[in-house]
Amino acid sequence: MAEEPTNCPKCGAAQPEGALECARCGIVFARWQRLHDPDAPPPPQRPVPQEGAAPAAGEEEGTPAIEREGWIALATGFGLALLIYLIPLTRFLLSYLAVLVHELGHAIVSWLFGYPALPAFDFLFGGGFTPTWERSTILRIAVYAGIAALFWLYRRNGAALVALAVLTLLYSIAAITQAHQVVILLAGHGSELVFAGIFLFRAMKGSAILHKVERPLYAMAGFFLLFGNLALAHRLVTSEEARIAYEEAKGGGAWMDFSQIARDFLHVELPTTALIFLPMILATPVVAWLVFRHEARLRRLLLRLLALAP
Repeated sequence: MAEEPTNCPKCGAAQPEGALECARCGIVFARWQRLHDPDAPPPPQRPVPQEGAAPAAGEEEGTPAIEREGWIALATGFGLALLIYLIPLTRFLLSYLAVLVHELGHAIVSWLFGYPALPAFDFLFGGGFTPTWERSTILRIAVYAGIAALFWLYRRNGAALVALAVLTLLYSIAAITQAHQVVILLAGHGSELVFAGIFLFRAMKGSAILHKVERPLYAMAGFFLLFGNLALAHRLVTSEEARIAYEEAKGGGAWMDFSQIARDFLHVELPTTALIFLPMILATPVVAWLVFRHEARLRRLLLRLLALAP
């Protein structure tokens, strides 16, 4: 029987005793050996743990820590993102990544609440714009038809039904009130934070990558999205000139997201809205780290919710 690896034969990362696959690059050791040695035995099947049983060797839940290569990737990505953001030309070029993510967020949430929408780049005023059309009853019926189908599909999974009921209730409250307009407006910057968190998580975890350079690139993209939102919130809170320029964007008329939220829904000054958004930005890397630390638990919970029957 072949010795269990102490280092991954592909990426070289150190492995815990009894590990069946690399925690960084994701290869299965027995399959890797079989690929390079046709006479090697087939890869072992993971045992299905019994309810209440202790995890098998190499499958401890634990709380993973970011290894040295991960910290290097995060630090490199942070430095690259800061450099790119400080140079006007590179900031302008990479800003279209944020624009694409931002407008897709508006469009997706608009469709979910029954508004046909099309994300687009704004070649007149710069940035992006997502025009929406009149609310469609057919789209709203389609959403509830999809929800009903999910209830039927997961009818034997009590936990999934409870989660669906809560989400349906929250969605319905938002859909019949003006809250859905706030959600649509927040979806732009919100989607930037979601993608920033995903990119940072990928940089922390470092698995399922084809080349090690991907990790700092993920970190760079995540930090760049955070820098853009932090800078905007800071300007809106501290600078009257920045607030005037923001209000006059898109031809004036308070078309910008935070302007509409402040004026039409919260009935507060623009700096207050930006100040409310600031903790969400700062929480994004913390949430990404928490997901990284508790990925095993979250995956089990998700699998439980996605199972058609308990």
